[in-house]
Amino acid sequence: MRNWNHLPAEIKRHVVKKLDFMSRHSLKSTSHVDRLIVNSTCFKVPRVRFGYKQGKCLVMIYKGIEKFLRLELSKCEEGILVERSENTWDTQYITTKILPPSDVMKTGLTILKNLLAHESIIIEAMEWDIPQKSEAVIHEDLILKPLAGSKFRIHDFVILWDSKSIESLIEKLCVVEEVKMIRFLALGLPLSSLDVENELVPQLIYELQKTPPSGLNIPCRHQLFHMDNSPPHLSHLELRANYFLSYVNIIACHIRSVEPSNNEPERIEIDGGEIDWVYTSECGKWVAKTIAKNEEVVKRELDAEKCGVDYLCEKCTDSFNYWYHQNLPRRIMQEPFWNDILYTYPEIRDFEFWSIFNLREKFLAEDESWEMEDKKTSASWGFRNTPTSKKQTEAVIQNSEIPNMFNWKNIPVFIVFPVLLSFVFHVVIHSMKSTSHVDRLIVNSTCFKVPRVRFGYKQGKCLVMIYTGIEKFLRLELSKCKEGILVERSENTWDPRDITTKILPPSDVLKTGLTILKNLLAHESIIIEAMEWDIPDENPKIKYQQEILAPLDYEKFRVREMVFLWNTVALEPLIPNLCVVDDFKLLRRLGLEISGESLVPVMIHDSQVEHPWTLGRPCYQSMFCLNGSMPITLVMHFQDRDLLLSDPKTIATFLRVASPLPQKPDRQAHSDTINWTYGNECGYWTAKMIPANEVKVKKMLDPEKCGVHYQCKNCTDPFTFWYHQNLARRFHQEPFWGDIVWQIPGFGDVEMGIRNLKIELAKDEKEKEKLKKWEKEKSWGFKEISVETLVEMIDKDVKDSGGPVKNVVKDSGGVFKELGQESEASGDGYDDQNFDVDAEETENTTIPAPTSTFSLKVFFILPILLSFMFYLIISHLYY
Repeated sequence: MRNWNHLPAEIKRHVVKKLDFMSRHSLKSTSHVDRLIVNSTCFKVPRVRFGYKQGKCLVMIYKGIEKFLRLELSKCEEGILVERSENTWDTQYITTKILPPSDVMKTGLTILKNLLAHESIIIEAMEWDIPQKSEAVIHEDLILKPLAGSKFRIHDFVILWDSKSIESLIEKLCVVEEVKMIRFLALGLPLSSLDVENELVPQLIYELQKTPPSGLNIPCRHQLFHMDNSPPHLSHLELRANYFLSYVNIIACHIRSVEPSNNEPERIEIDGGEIDWVYTSECGKWVAKTIAKNEEVVKRELDAEKCGVDYLCEKCTDSFNYWYHQNLPRRIMQEPFWNDILYTYPEIRDFEFWSIFNLREKFLAEDESWEMEDKKTSASWGFRNTPTSKKQTEAVIQNSEIPNMFNWKNIPVFIVFPVLLSFVFHVVIHSMKSTSHVDRLIVNSTCFKVPRVRFGYKQGKCLVMIYTGIEKFLRLELSKCKEGILVERSENTWDPRDITTKILPPSDVLKTGLTILKNLLAHESIIIEAMEWDIPDENPKIKYQQEILAPLDYEKFRVREMVFLWNTVALEPLIPNLCVVDDFKLLRRLGLEISGESLVPVMIHDSQVEHPWTLGRPCYQSMFCLNGSMPITLVMHFQDRDLLLSDPKTIATFLRVASPLPQKPDRQAHSDTINWTYGNECGYWTAKMIPANEVKVKKMLDPEKCGVHYQCKNCTDPFTFWYHQNLARRFHQEPFWGDIVWQIPGFGDVEMGIRNLKIELAKDEKEKEKLKKWEKEKSWGFKEISVETLVEMIDKDVKDSGGPVKNVVKDSGGVFKELGQESEASGDGYDDQNFDVDAEETENTTIPAPTSTFSLKVFFILPILLSFMFYLIISHLYY
């Protein structure tokens, strides 16, 4: 019988995805292979709490609603006492353990690091509770040294209102790029005695919207949850809000309450310059108080909010976050030692003790009523309890019917998910959505990443191309025909013999292509790493609103990088309508320079531009160059200088070359521009900017480990590297879609360059076909072949290709040497015209190989030499 060690890694990974947090952590200790599998499987933790106070340390990891692991560390005579509990507040279920004597804070942070500081673990919210009284004896090294430089992947960085000094350590505690919000959390005590029904859960959030901390572009909010929403309390909060608006770093004050209504947004001007915006919905009411200079920013955020009640709304908030914040007041009873979340207004500070005492009494009274119903643990707010006793659990199991698992419909959902993850996107997953409503729901709830998508429209033809990996793609090309629309479909191949066709009813080609694109990819479960648009501006002007957005039904794609070919600029204003803004990270204008003899890019020329439609995201104009010679580099140097001085929107230009050149950053100041050159084992990259942008660009350059970007095989994603290395092959594989060429004035004729490139690509493709044929015939260590047999096989292969037989001998070192002349150029031609881009054109033409090649090269290189001579003359006169 097979055991765990015999299972393939993919099956193990599916099992790991279903494990809870501690089972996952325990599996890492079984073997090196299991550790690698666990570390390569992503895991999300809803919330983590870390606290230190009066010599005690708290580590609490939430796994779901009413599911948590809690560790509390304290000093004892034998060393450090660890009290462990799981999913319960009942003290009789606490287990204890003694650790060797050490510092409590250091031990707690070490546990936190070992459990959570890994790139495979994403923490939705991490809460820090180190009050100022404790901070007096804690310095920065005491927190950072136990972590040993490890950082946490955190989305929501939460700090209790009395632990403000932790804010200065954000950059050292977590991966800053993944932090979406900094929150200061507090729980306000009631200002007056209230009814029991309304007093035990938060009814109102008082929030201060602050400017981001220095050096960080992360939103910052101070949130105070209140259990009192009475009119006197609301009046009190409005007075405090008007006072806080006089602070320079306060953008707005928000008051969010659960008061269902459905009125239009209302603007109220108050004496003193304050402005109130009041919004309501079925979820509740939220008021934003701000001043005139911040009104536009605040209004833009308010308009984007569907529900401004935040964590008070059960309908719109994540289930765990709603449960967690509804139960914040219960911390007073469940863990009274860790009650520094409580915030008391100065006006009622003398009554703080009685307020806390009153709340505890009401919680105890509520728990006693629950115990009468055989509920041993304190219930959560707004959610149904699962069976907690053994008898209740057994009753549920006995009453449930387990279906016979004989077909797909009877397979449980938790088994269907791993199966879907191993399917090919366009072959199976999309087809499964049409089988049944349940399968559609399962598919739509399974996240899928697509490396790249291309969409093009030109001269009445439409292209939809979906890449799923290296040399794996689905390609659809649509065009008009007599019967309607001809769809040519190919998968993972460029061989025209493998193309299948289908006729669709007559319709508009562009509309049909966009409809296919929408149906395949416009869903929240599909993330597109890069989406490339190829609709040249030379096309007859398209009514974008009507002809592009209408077929999409105004649905949006989840795109990380939006790519437009260099001549598709007119489409850029539609970015906010084409993609989900929260997922959008980068805009790139893509082009290919083809004046060189290389078949792969040897250099990248980037221009970083401030773009009005990128919503603050960076924008690059990227030209991949097949020519990396000195003349073209010098021409780019002068063009970049003129561009930087004439266009204030251009921040900097970059030249990236994948030639190893380890060196320290080098600064060169010219008359009106500055160059910074970096280099390492990957290559070197030079940034050119004006002095006004130097600080901004330098701040961006310093953190970069590899600035060669898509030119680096080691640092770039394998698919992205493969894709950009094969950009030029587009002229051989799909010459109709060749509008990627970006011409530099003075560097050869584009048409001649494309023709030469097609010829060289055709030769290279044929050599690859020969290698593939050879790979199929040779043995892999199981069959011995003598030297004589090998020579005969080579001779036969050459004869079959139409060339003369080569004499091959083996020297004393075991190396095969070739005697005689090379094969003639005519023997390297294509036999199959389906693959020859110039087959029809050269069928009746004889081109003498040596003479024509030489003349073409001279004709192509001559403009480069003339440009270089012109540069030498001008530079001599200039200097």
